[in-house]
Amino acid sequence: MRFLTETGVVTVSAQLRDRHTELRRIAEILLEPTDSWSAQLLSEYVYVLKARMEQGDTNLRSVRLAARAAANLLKSAQLKLGALPTQKTLESFWRRSPGQVAAVTGFIGHLNKRHGLELQVKPDARWLCQARRQKAERELVAMLSEIADDDFERRWIVKGLAYFHDVARASRRKLVFQSQEYRGVAGYSVTYEEKILWVPSASSYQYGDHSSRVISTLRRNP
Repeated sequence: MRFLTETGVVTVSAQLRDRHTELRRIAEILLEPTDSWSAQLLSEYVYVLKARMEQGDTNLRSVRLAARAAANLLKSAQLKLGALPTQKTLESFWRRSPGQVAAVTGFIGHLNKRHGLELQVKPDARWLCQARRQKAERELVAMLSEIADDDFERRWIVKGLAYFHDVARASRRKLVFQSQEYRGVAGYSVTYEEKILWVPSASSYQYGDHSSRVISTLRRNP
């Protein structure tokens, strides 16, 4: 088959290949729940999503992303048989995975409609901003226990940009930076979208009373 494809005898549709890939990923997501109740809730939701897709209201990739977020929420909730997510459960999930807030709104709306719940589908902007910053801080702290490798410096700066300056998903490969002290604290001067931003080094973040005061000021004035 590969020979026939390469020689042009058989043409494989890229669109068809992408469709098969998405369907396979969705099938894998449906197998993730470890209990029958969560599996049922997820399966019901995916069935609704596919029905919407057949009506032209969504596409296969969106179905997969929505299913991914729903599966993550169900895994986090660890529901007992017949139980449903509560607002507290949902807030805990948002706090740990603020990047999934938008993707999981459809599932929350589905639960509200199908099971008569009144869950808030999305947190307010201030709460979400705080949750994102807390997550970024946890990731920074976790990096302090890592053994530094060749890519550590760039990964640290990306996490630092997220925590100190609310810059989400900065590209490690495209980073432009240089070592530079700020008020006597070691760190990096980073050029991002025509702005100059400063991020403390890992050692500065971890040690020193003076650096702690400077970094606290930076957090208050990102």
